Amino acid sequence: MENQGGYTKGFLKKRFLPVWVQFAICVGLFLVMDLAIGSLSSYSIGHVILAFTGWTSIGNSNWFMFDTFALYLLVFFSFIKSLPGKSNLILFSVASCTLTAILFFTKESYWWNTLLAFPLGMWFAQYKKEIDVFLQKPKNHLIVSIPVVSLFLILFRIYLRFDLDIGYILLSLLFASSVILLTMKIRIGNKILYFLGSHVFSIYILQRIPMILLQDKIDNRYLYLSTCFIITIVVSVLFDRAFSVVRSRIVGK
Repeated sequence: MENQGGYTKGFLKKRFLPVWVQFAICVGLFLVMDLAIGSLSSYSIGHVILAFTGWTSIGNSNWFMFDTFALYLLVFFSFIKSLPGKSNLILFSVASCTLTAILFFTKESYWWNTLLAFPLGMWFAQYKKEIDVFLQKPKNHLIVSIPVVSLFLILFRIYLRFDLDIGYILLSLLFASSVILLTMKIRIGNKILYFLGSHVFSIYILQRIPMILLQDKIDNRYLYLSTCFIITIVVSVLFDRAFSVVRSRIVGK
């Protein structure tokens, strides 16, 4: 993030556009499904159009995608012009807080209660070298890790008891920080996690298609879940292979 003036060069084409096109294709698949099962008529034209932004849903997962698109655009406009010092990052952080406030008054809590983890990650990236040097010393790592993890566990216990939506914002930031601190000392990874991570977008979006199509077809819940899981994995892999061709056309090889 040090070269802030050039940070947004090609950002919309290489980052925002491929993700949106991928999402739009998935929404198109849900349109076809809704048309086939006769549920498309329950949505207005405006509702369908907004579904391509993630603001509404036609059966697909949407809130995470709306947050992603909104944050991408905030990154673009916050860094489009180089400002002195950390002004660009401060501007983005303020814009993220504003977005959180807007969603607080217009959407359910899950739309906004993890959103600020994104700017936290930006600040971490800004000071990553200094943080890594400091935390490489075992003593310093313990000094930071123990209070962060302890505070997370305490607040998580309080959250489970009182269900405070606002408190979940702090929980999400502490959880993200705890994961960073943990993975500095413990390597977590295997072929299954790598595979799921490689197809996480398509799995997340497309999983609802077999769920919707099979919800009244299979009575046994375990057979239903396992069948949906297998179909989702197969469809996701095929979708990603096909979309890789589309992506190469958008951003180049």
